[in-house]
Amino acid sequence: MLEMLSALSIASFISLPALLSSFLGFLFAAATVVLVSDRVRNESSFSFLTKFLGKDPSTARRRTRRRKKKNSSPRSPPPSTNTATTTKTTTTQTCATPHSLPADPNPNSAPHSSPPRALRHLGVIMDGNRRYGRSRYSASAGSSDDPAAPPSSCGIPSGYLRGHHDGGLKLVDFIGWCIAAGGYTHLTVYAFSTENYSRPQGELRALHGIFMTFCSKILAKCEEWDLKVQVHSSDGMAGMPKDVVEAFSSVVAGTKHNKGLVLNVCVGYTGRDEIVNAAKGLVGDVLEGTLEKGDVDNMTAEDFEQYLEGGARSKSNPSRLPFDGPEPSPPLDAVLRTSGEMRLSGFQLWQSAYSELFFLNKTWPEVTEDDLRRVNEEFEARERRFGR
Repeated sequence: MLEMLSALSIASFISLPALLSSFLGFLFAAATVVLVSDRVRNESSFSFLTKFLGKDPSTARRRTRRRKKKNSSPRSPPPSTNTATTTKTTTTQTCATPHSLPADPNPNSAPHSSPPRALRHLGVIMDGNRRYGRSRYSASAGSSDDPAAPPSSCGIPSGYLRGHHDGGLKLVDFIGWCIAAGGYTHLTVYAFSTENYSRPQGELRALHGIFMTFCSKILAKCEEWDLKVQVHSSDGMAGMPKDVVEAFSSVVAGTKHNKGLVLNVCVGYTGRDEIVNAAKGLVGDVLEGTLEKGDVDNMTAEDFEQYLEGGARSKSNPSRLPFDGPEPSPPLDAVLRTSGEMRLSGFQLWQSAYSELFFLNKTWPEVTEDDLRRVNEEFEARERRFGR
């Protein structure tokens, strides 16, 4: 009896799945018959089923017709790429930057009245004067590439040295552009590095004359521009003749009460010497007892800045200079270098730690007001994170 019950249980267990499968098959067949019948009366149910399964032949036919119509219709020409091509070409020709400057979309557009990230302090490495002079003046009639050649009758250097003269005039123009643009508080320019002392004596004499001419032109403009001029010199202008030092002294004294744009002129300067001078001043204060060991151990970068040019503890302005040292200036927001060279060459090494860098692929005398405006626009577009 037990054997018969066991056999029936096993048989029922085995046949149950088969029965369920047969029952589901029957239901599916019945549903199909109903839907097909309904298709004859009303196509909606059949359409719903075939669309749900993704195999609606009418839909496929419509898609095929649309595809054929699209392929047979004439293609519209692609949008013109002349603007982009021109932009790329212009950028390549005029500047080479870590983040390329965009080409000017509208040369007549005015600068932003209230930019979201205003450029307040711009540093400029005015490079390429000699190359400009050689390309423009060396091949002219009567010109000479001899640095010892006498200047022309109007006092302008001859040959390639005239490029320095044009560079001095460009600086006067550039200052005016910065003032007209608005928003600038400081402009720092690299006029003469300590390494430049090794240039030929004839070229140095020409540069000395250009410095004096520049100072006289700035003095003539100082009242109109409300410009304040300061001199940064890591060697105290030790290699400059007395008349050049006096010319800078006159322009510093004549503009020291002005409240407009501050122009910092780096003459006889290099950033490494400035930092070395600051370290010497710090050590001197320790030896004199002005600073205790604990003060040095707890010193911050902001404390050390007081020993740099313009700082309250700066000792890098020798007493031979007949004018006071510069007042403090904020860090550089951006540095612009011309002539296509991509290096700082010792310019404001401490102050440019987080500066945005712009390298213009044209010589300094070739710079235009549009170049300055494009630097402003690109600066505003960049995201400055300061290491965060």
